[in-house]
Amino acid sequence: MDLEMLKTAIGQERSEYEETRATLTEMGLMTSTCQDVPFTRFIAENLTVIRELLRKVSLALEPDKHLDRVKYAEDRAAETVKNLNLEGGK
Repeated sequence: MDLEMLKTAIGQERSEYEETRATLTEMGLMTSTCQDVPFTRFIAENLTVIRELLRKVSLALEPDKHLDRVKYAEDRAAETVKNLNLEGGK
């Protein structure tokens, strides 16, 4: 691996990390309440990464199948986030 490839890989990783943090903030999971619960935060970060992976995979599908799967995935993600917020507040 040369230096440029390494710089590119680090840049991509940072970009994905920032996207994950932005998504968590958008979902309301970067509040102080959730940060006090490390396990909940770990789960939320992993769910966000999985959600992004599924989104990328679904973009490769046919348009009608893509829309159905995106809608389903977003509904499930919202439900999971809601449940995590309820559990994290206890």
